[in-house]
This record gives sequence, C-alpha cells and structure tokens, in this order.
Amino acid sequence: QAPNTGRIDYAALHRARSTLLYQAYCRARENAVIAEKVRDFAERTPWLRDYVLYRAAKRRFENRPWFDWEDPEIRRHEQAALGRLAADYSAVTAAGGQVKVVMQSTPESVRQAMGGENRFPM
Repeated sequence: QAPNTGRIDYAALHRARSTLLYQAYCRARENAVIAEKVRDFAERTPWLRDYVLYRAAKRRFENRPWFDWEDPEIRRHEQAALGRLAADYSAVTAAGGQVKVVMQSTPESVRQAMGGENRFPM
C-alpha cells in the first residue's frame, strides 16, 4: 500500500482501471448474456458515445488535455471531425464498437499481460 501523501497517483489509477476494463471486456466477449447487457447499457446511455470518442481522442493525442490537442475540429467537438475519429476507431455502431474503443485505450503493456491481443472484436 502506498503511503498517504495527500496526492493522487493518477497514473496508477489509470493502470488499475485499464486492467479492470480489459477483464470486463474479455468476460463480455466470451459470454453472450454479458455482451447483451453491455449492448443494452450502451443503447440506454446517451453520453457513452461521446465518452468513447473522448477516450479515443485522448489516446490519439497521447493523453494530453483536450485544449492541447492538435486538431482544432476535434477540440471544438465538430461532428465531421468526430465522425472521422469514430471511423478511425470503428466506434460508430453498436456497443461492441464502443467497448472496443475503450479497450483500445488500454496500454499495450496491459494488453500483452492479458494475452497480447491488439484487436478487440465483439
């Protein structure tokens, strides 16, 4: 356990969250009931697509804050730019694509430790 310094180790939180997301993704991919629940959640959750696109943009721009992203159209949340981003990450359609993009945000080291997959078909 890390000493309580009053500071938050965001890198450690990100690593832990990424590992848990990957485990959840693997379970959903291997279990039709869980996969259906993920799709249902995605359909009932209007903000999920925007969040997934935000995570894809964060990854593209090396986790820098949005105001430091090189693409001004993505920074301004312009639909054409978001459409290109979604197409780049195959995130436009169903929950499988949305989960896929979140999982693509998982660091390579975590993916390798969890089986080495670089693609996440659903």
